[in-house]
Amino acid sequence: MKPKLAYRSPHQSRGKVIDLAPYLASMASGENVAGTEALWNMLLVKALESWSWRDPDSLEDLQVIIAELRALVLMDWQQADDAAG
Repeated sequence: MKPKLAYRSPHQSRGKVIDLAPYLASMASGENVAGTEALWNMLLVKALESWSWRDPDSLEDLQVIIAELRALVLMDWQQADDAAG
C-alpha cells in the first residue's frame, strides 16, 4: 500500500529552496559594508550561528552585538528627537 501524501491544491505552487550560503558568506566578510550596517549583518550571522550551535559562547557573541546595536539605535533616536524639537 502506498503512503498517503499530504493534500496539495492544484492552484498552489511548490516552494523553492534558496541557498543562503553565498549571501551569508558575503555578509560575514563585510564586503561593501561598513559601520552600523556591518553590525546589523553580523547580528544576522551571529543569530544563525547561535541557533545552530546553541552554546553559551555563541549566545554571548550575539549579546555583544545586540548591546552595540542597542547603543547605536538609542543614539540615533536621541539625535532624531533633538532635531525634531
